[in-house]
Amino acid sequence: MNVLFDLVATQPVHGAVFHGGGEYSKAVFIAAVKAGYAFDALWDSRKALDPYIEELCTEKGIALVDLKGRTFAQAYAGYDVFFTGLPYGRFSEASGKSNTRLIFTIHGVRSLEMPTDRHEILFYMGTKDPKRILKALYIRLFPKRYKRGAASRIRKMLNLPDKQIVTVSNHTKYSLLNFFPELKEQELSVCYSPLYSPLAEEDVESRSTAVLNNLGLEEGQFYLGLGSGRWLKNNLRLSLAFDKLISDGRLKGKKLVFTGGSNIVYRRLKNKDSFLFLDYVETDVMEVLLKTTRALLYPSLNEGFGYPPLQAMKYGTPVLASAFSAVTEVCGEAVLYANPYSEDEIGSRILMLENDFLLKEYSEKGPRRYNLIKERQDTMLDNMLKMIFTGSKGELP
Repeated sequence: MNVLFDLVATQPVHGAVFHGGGEYSKAVFIAAVKAGYAFDALWDSRKALDPYIEELCTEKGIALVDLKGRTFAQAYAGYDVFFTGLPYGRFSEASGKSNTRLIFTIHGVRSLEMPTDRHEILFYMGTKDPKRILKALYIRLFPKRYKRGAASRIRKMLNLPDKQIVTVSNHTKYSLLNFFPELKEQELSVCYSPLYSPLAEEDVESRSTAVLNNLGLEEGQFYLGLGSGRWLKNNLRLSLAFDKLISDGRLKGKKLVFTGGSNIVYRRLKNKDSFLFLDYVETDVMEVLLKTTRALLYPSLNEGFGYPPLQAMKYGTPVLASAFSAVTEVCGEAVLYANPYSEDEIGSRILMLENDFLLKEYSEKGPRRYNLIKERQDTMLDNMLKMIFTGSKGELP
């Protein structure tokens, strides 16, 4: 079977080197290479390609097909199968006339489930990006119209004739079936997002001291929040809850470290010395932070799967999360849950994590849950690879 794998999905998107669809696509690509499947790979010579991915292509003799100067449909014409882990913008009317089987992953339907929040405009005003501000205003003023447009764009992909859709969670699968009643369940396969981690745990351990010293942090004396530049990750409510606890004298000596940059919305914080805002960090730094933090605080408003809690649980790091979307499916009973809209409840859960007995309890639960999900990930990924490269379809375990 002649297969073309979309590596453009692993390349920078809107300037962002690291993004969920990219890390997912890297993990699937690496698994396909390790399993010994033969295929070609699509890339864009105008963008950077991950050095490790490029090295694997050279080592395994994988032909790189350049997207430059043509459309995706023109690039995969003549192939039996085209797989992409980031389908948005890949397909057009010409896709429906192709003889190529299209297999693609939908990571979530946030535009339908959680189109906006009252903090969205505040974040975009902080970026001073007029397009984003206007879009946020449009969504707030015309939510039904926005959702109809979003549904129309997704429906174009769902209506492609010869396709198989992969979702990263049961949550996303059944959300799609809910929003699109014309969709047939047999057109959807579930494959939990595989984790892509180029670092062994012993490598993370060896780098911990240097990373923490460089950041002025002490292991177990800081909390970690991710995506501070994105309203969807709900870090404004988290930071306000943490700030109140600091003012109340409840978290002496503790800091809240954010990755993902800062924003003017955080200027209202009273105890600024108790917060550290980092830009997007390299993989080794992120792994060290996840391993050495007292707990990961992740009150996200929407997740199609939710990598970070799983990444933290791998190290036995306790997690505070919101009981929304796919998070409960991934985390089960191994994390503390909070109402993400309640700063008071987020604060009370942080205080629970100050209790060493409770902290130890969730530290022990995490790795067990991680191992369970990892086993399912491996089985599902094996089934998906067989579907892509041999045409078979494995069942969800």
